[in-house]
Amino acid sequence: MRKNTLGILLIAIGVLLLLNQFLSLSFPFWPLFLLIPGLALALTVNKNAPGLLIPSTILILLGIFFYFEEVTHWNFSDKTWPTYILIVGMAFIITYLYSRDRGFLIPGSILLFIAFVFYFFVFSDLLLWPILLIVGGILMIINFKGTGIEKKFNELTNKEEKENRE
Repeated sequence: MRKNTLGILLIAIGVLLLLNQFLSLSFPFWPLFLLIPGLALALTVNKNAPGLLIPSTILILLGIFFYFEEVTHWNFSDKTWPTYILIVGMAFIITYLYSRDRGFLIPGSILLFIAFVFYFFVFSDLLLWPILLIVGGILMIINFKGTGIEKKFNELTNKEEKENRE
């Protein structure tokens, strides 16, 4: 079954490449060289080897991302470069979701965090970030007030104030 699927996929890509040669289609085919191996690897993943999801996910997502870059003539590449880190982080998270092995969750979370920090700096000229920070601060205050932490915090700060007065 898997050999047939891969065979049909290879035939379809070969036909598309031939059509591109004869009809001069303006469709970028080179990202398929990332997508096809990624899909082939994804077909071989099982519970005994969940780590194969990492390279397969990276290849698939890079293929999709490069199609986006090709279609937009790489006009956004100065803003989308953190996507490379994001893709690797997503590969770890997807592998974690498949296997439930926490060893994949931690590096994936770290990479996603790093990617979002870089996105923050790349898009820092937009008004979106100050608004998100304000909303995030309000949500933290609301959540903070609903917990017993507020009482403990007030006790500690009152204690420190009394010590400073003396």
